[in-house]
Amino acid sequence: MKRLALLLLVVAVVLPSAIRGQGGATGAISGTVVDRQGTSMANAQLEIYAAGGATILRTIATDASGNFTAASLPVGAYDLVVKAPSFSTSNYSGVEVRLTETTRLNPTLLPLPESEDNRTKDLVVRISAPPPVVPVQTSNPATRRLRQCADNTNAPPGDSELSSTPDIVQRRSFRAQRLGGSRSG
Repeated sequence: MKRLALLLLVVAVVLPSAIRGQGGATGAISGTVVDRQGTSMANAQLEIYAAGGATILRTIATDASGNFTAASLPVGAYDLVVKAPSFSTSNYSGVEVRLTETTRLNPTLLPLPESEDNRTKDLVVRISAPPPVVPVQTSNPATRRLRQCADNTNAPPGDSELSSTPDIVQRRSFRAQRLGGSRSG
């Protein structure tokens, strides 16, 4: 009986510390980011997402030799996005992380075409010119007459008060009828 109690005591003390030492069910992803010629790329950025997810779980950058390690990732599948200035973005889907293993991934980034890389540098365009003058022509003689009066150009005497407001147009129409009608009344 004493042996059983001693064994239970040892198991109760040793087992929890052994479990905590394991750190849970994790693995890692590591590798080297290179360009098309195989040159390692320092300071490339890696974004790690849960597979099919939209939230970044972790962001890491490559070291001076282009190496990266994402340690202590829970076991499962991940999506990775690899970015670097002047290079196209690379996407990797379903990268598996297994218990206590390191998954190796060596992304290759391609340079952007020269026109895409420099396109934002030369986009400032300044145009300075007076606004265009658009001649307006009308076939309606009354409208032409109102425009002449409103501009006070070639306006006949007594018509300088005319403008294109509805009130004035009505007065002008009445005056034209009165002048055009019989003068004997």
